[in-house]
Amino acid sequence: MNRKKMVKLIGISAALMVVLTIGLGMMISSAFGAEGVAVGEAAAQPPVNSIVALAIAASVASGAIGAGYAVGKVGSAAIGAASERPEIMGRALVFVVIAEGIAVWGLVGAILLVGALR
Repeated sequence: MNRKKMVKLIGISAALMVVLTIGLGMMISSAFGAEGVAVGEAAAQPPVNSIVALAIAASVASGAIGAGYAVGKVGSAAIGAASERPEIMGRALVFVVIAEGIAVWGLVGAILLVGALR
């Protein structure tokens, strides 16, 4: 995998994780907000705190899964490239560190959702 493909993979993974963690987490927590979607007396509204906690868990989990996938792809390519040319090991590890930063977006989404618990 060449450098252009690694940068493209990291960019796509980061954008996807931002959408999944922050976007879906906020949509889940706002969908089951105080208004609810009750139809008649049979529909029970779930507790808001449990839905927000579920959104926080989904945010962190999707960020970790995305980072694991990106590090797996980029890391194997970086080690393969470094085995052929040892002098590029430092530059190859930069891409692995950037891919690991995707997990930070899941944590940022979770921190933003913690405010909805109060």
